[in-house]
Amino acid sequence: MAARTVTPTRRGLTDQDLERITHATQAARASGTHKIYQYAWEQWATWCTELVTAYRPKQMIQLLRMKQIALEVDHDRDAHS
Repeated sequence: MAARTVTPTRRGLTDQDLERITHATQAARASGTHKIYQYAWEQWATWCTELVTAYRPKQMIQLLRMKQIALEVDHDRDAHS
């Protein structure tokens, strides 16, 4: 018997999936964790916006290097505090 191929009718998560995942995540995390996640998400969103704005490859590489250096500095500072 040949394997059956299932073709999804919609890409990505459904609204119900998002609601279920959000509820489970909120129930499993402390409020302090949610604040940290929110901060990290805001940093990620800012980074993505900057990256999209710097659409030329040379600028993108420079931006990625600057972000990498900043992350390394933050990591080193956190490790020594």
